[in-house]
Amino acid sequence: MTGLTLTALPTGFAVTAVGSSLLPGRLPATARGVAGLGSAAVALLVLAAVPGLPPASLAGVLMASGLGLGLFTPANNAAVMSAAPASPSGVMGGLLNMNRGDEAAPVSLRRLRPWGAG
Repeated sequence: MTGLTLTALPTGFAVTAVGSSLLPGRLPATARGVAGLGSAAVALLVLAAVPGLPPASLAGVLMASGLGLGLFTPANNAAVMSAAPASPSGVMGGLLNMNRGDEAAPVSLRRLRPWGAG
């Protein structure tokens, strides 16, 4: 039952991440990022505030978090990649993927940025 419950987060992430690829022309990356991060934060706050959720409720909260993260991540990737000039886009893509989930990502991206200080 635990595995099935925990599957809700990546399922929500996958569904929303694929669906949000259709939104760039309709909704700006900032709006998608704020909405996704906000909904993920609310879901995680519920998870922290209500201990001992039954598996079905826990799966719902995890699904909501996954849906939010799936909306946020593509928007964040688009914003990071569009901020870089075209010439080092391969380096930026590599750094973005290498630092996924790493708290030091902003520091390393700033230090290794090949197009100057900022």
